[in-house]
Amino acid sequence: MKKSNEEKLFSLKDYYVFDRKIMNKSEGYIKMFSKDFEKNININEHTDVGMISLIVFPMLKQLENYYNEEICISAGLVLSLLEAENINLRIKSYHAENLIFRLTSIWDYYYNIINEYLHLEIPADNIIKKRIINRHCVNVDFVKDGKIIKVVEKPLPIEEQKRIRKESRTKIKTLNKIMLINTISHRFHLTERFKEIFSIMDSDCIEQLKHIRNQIVHRRALGAGISPDYDFLGQSISINNKGWCDFNELSEIIKLNLNVITKEIQLIHEVIFFDERPNSIENKDKQYFVIKVKCKDCGKESILPEMKTIEEQKIPCPVCWKHEIEIIDKFKTNELNYGGRMNNHIKKFIEHLDNIT
Repeated sequence: MKKSNEEKLFSLKDYYVFDRKIMNKSEGYIKMFSKDFEKNININEHTDVGMISLIVFPMLKQLENYYNEEICISAGLVLSLLEAENINLRIKSYHAENLIFRLTSIWDYYYNIINEYLHLEIPADNIIKKRIINRHCVNVDFVKDGKIIKVVEKPLPIEEQKRIRKESRTKIKTLNKIMLINTISHRFHLTERFKEIFSIMDSDCIEQLKHIRNQIVHRRALGAGISPDYDFLGQSISINNKGWCDFNELSEIIKLNLNVITKEIQLIHEVIFFDERPNSIENKDKQYFVIKVKCKDCGKESILPEMKTIEEQKIPCPVCWKHEIEIIDKFKTNELNYGGRMNNHIKKFIEHLDNIT
């Protein structure tokens, strides 16, 4: 049987070489949707930034680069192709599928950043879940071998392992939107930024795109003209040479998703940049501050937890431990950072007392 023009096999250049009009339009879209997330930060807002924020920030920058490069470049090309009349359906679909999977996958990367920042310890996937379960099935001993301390794992009895594995499979949940929101809501008093983050997560356009993604995964390729269907006669076959997805609607859904993602990244950027960790439920109404002090004697500057019960002139310098200090600044911190600074200050003070006795 002779092939029609629609049935011809395309080559590499058909999928990746486009005219100047398409490329110029793509560049315009890339410029439109790319964002400098640090540009909108109010650098005059002074807060106490802790170690967790510093550790997670590189993960955030990696996500921002992923958005600005891989997603925006793909989006620029896809939007220009979907709007072009002379581009074949299969070529449009090939690039659109790539973008759809990236746009839906970025949410899992986003959840992981929040998971790490708030130290929720929810396993990211079943691979990590399996490692956690395996860890529960062994006892760990530290055995001295000469001058070396070795870590020795001893498996638990088989029957106990079976019980642990059975219980853990249902008890330990992997990370998703519902798990993330429920865990945070039960542990923390939400800040305004986190309330907004959760509100945006429920945007209709996200679910619309996931619905299309699920169709592609389980039912038919985006460029399919023939696909399984169901009508009043039961299981059937649908035939549509123009494809089953309305590309005009898809373009709008993609644009909405890009806008939603940039809002969410901006919000979590601000949270981590300012280390705006929400308070625990138990301390929801408390505010925490640190003070920046300078010793009049040794000249060293330090940051200490605010201690309202102690008069300024009686606060000892944590370097030379003389009482001649001056408070030069005061700014907000979060519950975790405040507790860490307090513990560190008490530890140093005890060490000082040990040295003078």
